[in-house]
Amino acid sequence: MKRLLSQWLLCSVIVFLASLLLLHFFEETTFNVFETLLTPWLPICRALTPDSWPVERNILLGLMYFFSGAAVYSMLIGACLVGCRRILVRRS
Repeated sequence: MKRLLSQWLLCSVIVFLASLLLLHFFEETTFNVFETLLTPWLPICRALTPDSWPVERNILLGLMYFFSGAAVYSMLIGACLVGCRRILVRRS
């Protein structure tokens, strides 16, 4: 169990850093992909944001939404990669 957790964290960090590198090198294309992927994530963030915070034109809040979404999606992708790897190892 401890090994699976460490593999999951490693895969998640690699996917997160790779997505940030892709955003840096292929800004326009990657941002279009992230915009599509983060569409379900933004209503969740808006629901959790207190009403007293100014939401429109708040750059720091937008960055927080973006990086939290990228982190959550990278953790999900990392879990899928580790799970698929474990299933493939059992089959062979």
